[in-house]
Amino acid sequence: MKFYLLFIASFVVSLFTFGQKNNGYYGHKGFIQVESVMSYPLFSNLSVLNDSYNPYSASNNILVAKKDNFNIGFRITAGYAIKRNIALSFEYGQDYSSVYPSQDIYVYDNFGLDYGYQVEHEMLDITTNVFIPKIEFGTSKSLLPMGLSHQIGFGFSNSKVKEKDYLYRYEDYFGYLPYTHYSTSSTDLDPINFSNLKSLKRYVILYALSMRSPITKNLMIHYGLKYTLNVGKKQSYNSYSNNSNEYFTSEIMQSVARQRLYSFMSVNIGLTYAF
Repeated sequence: MKFYLLFIASFVVSLFTFGQKNNGYYGHKGFIQVESVMSYPLFSNLSVLNDSYNPYSASNNILVAKKDNFNIGFRITAGYAIKRNIALSFEYGQDYSSVYPSQDIYVYDNFGLDYGYQVEHEMLDITTNVFIPKIEFGTSKSLLPMGLSHQIGFGFSNSKVKEKDYLYRYEDYFGYLPYTHYSTSSTDLDPINFSNLKSLKRYVILYALSMRSPITKNLMIHYGLKYTLNVGKKQSYNSYSNNSNEYFTSEIMQSVARQRLYSFMSVNIGLTYAF
């Protein structure tokens, strides 16, 4: 953490130390950018890569089969062109996505015997905060922040499952119990222990290819592609814990980790204001 704070401090100092008079679009070296990011969770939806079975969504208090077909988010970036072809910037944003809970849960009695149940659970909403210092560079003839640029960044992300009223239902493996619908607002039988769902922290390595096209002397439209690699400590896995709630909850953290690993490509579009 100390290294990362030192890195950010050095980054900020560089913004004001290396500015030159011959750079900047119409003399504007600083810029602020607002953009939306969009992605299709192709790899997260592949059953061969996803251990969490079928996805469900709530519709009129009924669970229906439905995949997470579209993820969105936003980014806010502040930057400064230290040369005509080099700029430093800092990116903050949020991503909104979903994960599919497992369908297996085991309940243990006082004699240590386990009873298997199938759980169909509504997809869980995930909010991810992203913080990334970046360096942008173009060709020797570039005039940043305008034009085509390559961006490289190293930062971190923090993902958290949103606690809300999810819909779910149980079925006894032995057929003794019929399907029964439950809701977290009316019962405490939800197999997910939200108090045990901690934030998932990951380091983020970014490469982006972006284009800023002028609209006015200050305003540009911005669009491009982002590629990210989320890396970090492997999540612990409580396989068949005697506490069925902990077992199910640990699988949720595994699902969040996989979702961040597979979310490596997105498109973005927005506006840039140069000053």
